[in-house]
Amino acid sequence: MAEGVADRITGINQTPWSELTDQQKYEMDRGYSVASDEDILSREETVAGPQEHPAQALGRMTAALRNTKKLAGVGNSEKFQSLDDSLREVLDLLSHQLPKNDVRESNSILMQVGVAYGRLITACEGYVSFRLHLTSAGRARQRIAKEILHRARTDQRGLAAYMDSSVSMEEDQRAGTVSEALGMARRRTLVLNGKTEGELKHVGGVSSFIAVLERGDLTDVSASGFFKEEDIFTYRRAKENALMALDTVQKRSPIAQADYQSIRQAILDEPEIGQTPDYTEHFAVAAKRTEKYWKDRVFHEYVNAVIKTAAAISQVGAKIDSSELGMYLKMGESVNMSRRNVASSRIAQLFGVGDLIAQSETATLKDENGTLKMGNLMQKARGTEAMKAAHELQRDNFRRMRKEYNYNVNKPLKENMPLIADDYLTPEFLKSLTSLQVLDNLMGQADRHAGNFMIDQNDQKRLGRVQGIDNDFAFGYTTEIGAGGYNRSIFNRGTSLSETDPGELTLPYMDAALADRIVAVRPEEVRLVLADLIEEPAIEAFLVRLDMIQKGILRDRRENPDSGRYLKTTEDWAQTLEFFKQDAKTKDYSTYVGQFLFLASEQNATYGALAGHLMEEERMEMASQAMGEELSQPEYDGLDDAQHAEKLRQFLEGFGVEKKILDYLQNTGRLNRDVDVKGILSEFSLEILKKIHRQYVKRYQKPA
Repeated sequence: MAEGVADRITGINQTPWSELTDQQKYEMDRGYSVASDEDILSREETVAGPQEHPAQALGRMTAALRNTKKLAGVGNSEKFQSLDDSLREVLDLLSHQLPKNDVRESNSILMQVGVAYGRLITACEGYVSFRLHLTSAGRARQRIAKEILHRARTDQRGLAAYMDSSVSMEEDQRAGTVSEALGMARRRTLVLNGKTEGELKHVGGVSSFIAVLERGDLTDVSASGFFKEEDIFTYRRAKENALMALDTVQKRSPIAQADYQSIRQAILDEPEIGQTPDYTEHFAVAAKRTEKYWKDRVFHEYVNAVIKTAAAISQVGAKIDSSELGMYLKMGESVNMSRRNVASSRIAQLFGVGDLIAQSETATLKDENGTLKMGNLMQKARGTEAMKAAHELQRDNFRRMRKEYNYNVNKPLKENMPLIADDYLTPEFLKSLTSLQVLDNLMGQADRHAGNFMIDQNDQKRLGRVQGIDNDFAFGYTTEIGAGGYNRSIFNRGTSLSETDPGELTLPYMDAALADRIVAVRPEEVRLVLADLIEEPAIEAFLVRLDMIQKGILRDRRENPDSGRYLKTTEDWAQTLEFFKQDAKTKDYSTYVGQFLFLASEQNATYGALAGHLMEEERMEMASQAMGEELSQPEYDGLDDAQHAEKLRQFLEGFGVEKKILDYLQNTGRLNRDVDVKGILSEFSLEILKKIHRQYVKRYQKPA
């Protein structure tokens, strides 16, 4: 059995600091804070003696560490123990019940919580003022203590404000537990300045209704961002979800009651074909069969909004019911998805990479009528969507290839096309995207893809820092690392490893500071940060993943001290480019960077969304050009709306466009003289745009 940690540190304490190796300094600094790592260290097989129980090993280590001369002299263990005890005291109080019908008793309990927070603040202040943190691991623990200090001060002020306001609340509005009160205390109140929520600008469409808050819209003139109402998903039968989609659209963009009822009846009349939300869209599509869908533009667009909303609900249900999240809700059970965005933002802050996730916080929006809506205040993510960045880098080259190969989409597949040029890639990009992969592994992010992270780009389109958005599908109940979506596990687990064994750490590179922070974070700190946001099973699953990654890093550092895996400088990251390029060329790429480089390369041109997007642009341009050339013919001059519509209809009939679509366009005035060509082509891309493109592209093809 290898030498125990306590024995190693005892020996190290007798050596002058200047003569210690980096590994010894690392162990030394962890020894000062050994109480914070007891859950990890008690599971390290090199710690315990052959017959020792982990608890006995822990007791032996703690006694040995406290008896060492150097540790006893600095007193850091006592400072940390004070922080640890006060943090546990606060966490123990969070589950206490609050009597909603007795404000005085409720506030008396909350005052005790406030006092406990005061002790936590004092302990944090004492710990962060301690200066003997000479290694990166020690500095990581001190930075975490600073995060907890900031959180504790904010919570204490928020709870005091809640106690003041609870006196005037109705009984059913008051918190029933300390944890609920903490959630209300952490929730920011946004008061609209003489407006209702409906008067604000909205983005995202009916299915994702997000209010834009400009400076001046709120009484707090410094506040701005985007407000999204809370998204609470309830697992229902598919028909019920389709009806919910209908009610959501009716609430945000109402239609005549008779039309609403006809759509509702169409959904109700559709036979039940399953119980899971995967069938939600099926019921909404039933509304397309109503006669009015092809005659009335307002009705047509309303039904399309219902279908889009139903599809979004179906997607959430399918994801929740998958192994990637592992939630498997029972019928009627609910889960708050939108708060996972806030949880992601807080966890990123705790781990010292707050910039990797677009900032989000819980908020209540109050309008001039006193109407309250609970949701999230989100700050705009910086940069360009990763998928769009990939498109921009490849657009011109892809079009050149298409013309060169006579518009044969399959021909480029046979060529060995290069990755994007090195000039576009920076060390900052490589480090940032790799760190996002590590963070997603921790959070159990099951839906990371190139459409929900952003990339900074300069004027020369060089790639910089990344930032994750749309984190609703994080914090599932699965403990598997790298379970789904764009995700790639940072471990090679194999089939014989136990559920809690991380296996071999296979991520080739990791930011050294992030690795230090991961090792230093403890369960109590995670619970304090997430207590008001997500369910206990989600927190427990996060802690299991955290434990696996912590053990993996500790094991790797112990067994491979010279691996070169943990990078500190820009120059270090610059040296990794060749590896990532090779990773992109494999079919089983292991990194986010490799996957992005593959996405942005012509190797992927006809497989993924890159080609689909570029071909859609190409089709749109050609179809628009075809219709533009038709409309510029002198025969259209002087025609009234009816004549214009009839002539344009005949042109579209020549491409094989279906009669019911042409009837709808003509009956709703879409083919009149003020025709919106791109609007029509976008709405009916499958039915019109591709038909025009298929024939029009022949004019550009080279003779065989």
